[in-house]
Amino acid sequence: MLRRSPDRQSQPDGAADKGFGFIAPDDGSEDVFFHRAHLGPRAQFEELRDGDQVVFQTRRGEKGPQAFDVKLR
Repeated sequence: MLRRSPDRQSQPDGAADKGFGFIAPDDGSEDVFFHRAHLGPRAQFEELRDGDQVVFQTRRGEKGPQAFDVKLR
């Protein structure tokens, strides 16, 4: 489930300006960071909403998992 939030505990206020958020995987594993630059070819950051179901690939980043090729399910 997608959370467009600059702070994992807060509402998405200002998230569109920041251009990133977190994805809570269905399997309960740790949240995955995503940046608008790593969306799939037809995904638009401004159209994503909290709670949207997405599919994505992951890679290890400096601070934990990062999503890329993020697409609406």
